[in-house]
Amino acid sequence: MKTKFFCILFGFVVILSITLETAVAQNQEMEQALERINTVRLLKMIDALGLEKETAAKLASISNKYCETQKSLLRNMRKDLNALRQILRKERPDESELKKLVGRVKSLKKELTDLKQHQMDKEMNLLTHKQQAGYLIFKVDFHKEMHGLIQEIRGAKRKRSGE
Repeated sequence: MKTKFFCILFGFVVILSITLETAVAQNQEMEQALERINTVRLLKMIDALGLEKETAAKLASISNKYCETQKSLLRNMRKDLNALRQILRKERPDESELKKLVGRVKSLKKELTDLKQHQMDKEMNLLTHKQQAGYLIFKVDFHKEMHGLIQEIRGAKRKRSGE
């Protein structure tokens, strides 16, 4: 009986550890993707706006600073959203816990929005008026490009899973 119990317990621990490793790997992949997108955004922006080396270096410094903060906020938001999912799976979710987590997610979303606006302000302060206009157009075009790439990747994944 003890042997059977320990075998079941061991199996559970193995499954749990695999699940945790997968979650950690997915978070690391997400953060690496965010860093790559930020790097591509920065390089394309420097090229599109024709920035000098000094301005490009300052822009890179600002961008990297904000990227780290953004990763931290997104990591916290993912944790809270996962906690919300867990609570909502219960037959009788704890209302106070839901309220607390919803408030935190809303707060994190606001922080992310404020962070992006602050980053944009800092970056635009480095630019001439003509470059600022180009920056605003670049941001819209880059967002569309990234959105299109994400849609392509999702479509390819759906095709593979449907085949």
